[in-house]
Amino acid sequence: MTGKERFADLIGTVTPLQTPPRAEGFGRRMKILQRRRIEAQRIRHAADIRETLSVNLAQIPDARFRALCAGRLPLAREIDLHGFFVDEALRYLGDMLDERQNRREECWLVVHGKGRNSPHYDRAPLKQAILDLLLRHPAVNALAGVLDQDGLSGAVCIEVGIGRTGRNPR
Repeated sequence: MTGKERFADLIGTVTPLQTPPRAEGFGRRMKILQRRRIEAQRIRHAADIRETLSVNLAQIPDARFRALCAGRLPLAREIDLHGFFVDEALRYLGDMLDERQNRREECWLVVHGKGRNSPHYDRAPLKQAILDLLLRHPAVNALAGVLDQDGLSGAVCIEVGIGRTGRNPR
């Protein structure tokens, strides 16, 4: 084969594949059903989320609690738990709460995700486990969910401090 031969000359004529024509609304019904299913799932989750959206556990001052709920407090730490298994995330977050550097009151953002990719379609296991831990842990003074434009929460803003009991945990 010489360098002057062209590839098209070597393989000959090529005819394009003919794809059969599709119906006008092909795939449309499935997309509509998928949209309806996702919307129904959002409505179910929104009712659960709004119940635990903002909780003042240690009776911090109302002005500070409102600032926490509005997202006006400066964040000292952001913790992203996407991709963690539930037990790993709980151990990691629990250790961070137990061994925080200073015992002053500060605001943290804990990102847990919305649970859309979890195999359990009726609830988000990581999200529920993290919220349960935060509600139980004595170092958490208050928590408020961070909502997106759909009204769903994929993160929670917490205030950690001395704790509800007045002493350091553990």
